[in-house]
Amino acid sequence: MYQKAAVLTRGIIADHPFADGNKRTGIMSGLIFLNLNQVDTVKLSDKNMEDFAVKIAVDHCSVEQIAQWSKQNSKKL
Repeated sequence: MYQKAAVLTRGIIADHPFADGNKRTGIMSGLIFLNLNQVDTVKLSDKNMEDFAVKIAVDHCSVEQIAQWSKQNSKKL
């Protein structure tokens, strides 16, 4: 499940399907996917999400790195 969320997040952030808002859309899509699959992400701050979205774009994070971050910053319900 974390892998699927990471693929979704990375795909949107890295492939730029939109003219604007790819980082916001990517990070939120991954988190919403996790929420729909009974994973709590409400303790993540806006700043934490923003910083990680920028890190994904700048550092070209792998799917595994994104999945690990998601797992560390969430809790299965």
